[in-house]
Amino acid sequence: MRADLYERIWFNHEIKIVQKTLIEKDVQGVTYIYDIEKDGSCTYKQGTQDIRQFCVRSGFTHRFDFTIGGALDVSLFQYRGRDFDEDVEVAKKSCIPIAGFAFNHHERHHWHMDFDIRFWNIQLGIKNPYVFKTPADCKKKK
Repeated sequence: MRADLYERIWFNHEIKIVQKTLIEKDVQGVTYIYDIEKDGSCTYKQGTQDIRQFCVRSGFTHRFDFTIGGALDVSLFQYRGRDFDEDVEVAKKSCIPIAGFAFNHHERHHWHMDFDIRFWNIQLGIKNPYVFKTPADCKKKK
């Protein structure tokens, strides 16, 4: 799994930019999690469990099945509660994530966006294995 993160965070009356890459991969049966910063510095730690197949959690309120791009069968799972609203879109057969968002309800009927994520050019498999290459000088976290 690879996640490229770019976040704008309001902290101490300033906007901070967080940009990094997280890679979780199996190396000869052992799971490692790599944390690669924008400047190229890298740390890693051994994971505590096997990499699990990602899909959607149970307890969804609604499910809608449809097709995108003329051929990709997709399922949209909606989770609704008194103080939250979430949508998760995945490929029906393989559970490859396509899109999702989450809102939390705060005081005075104010909704706050927690995340909004979209993927493009979705395909099964790894098109470019180089994106999972980790720096040779990656240091173990203490």
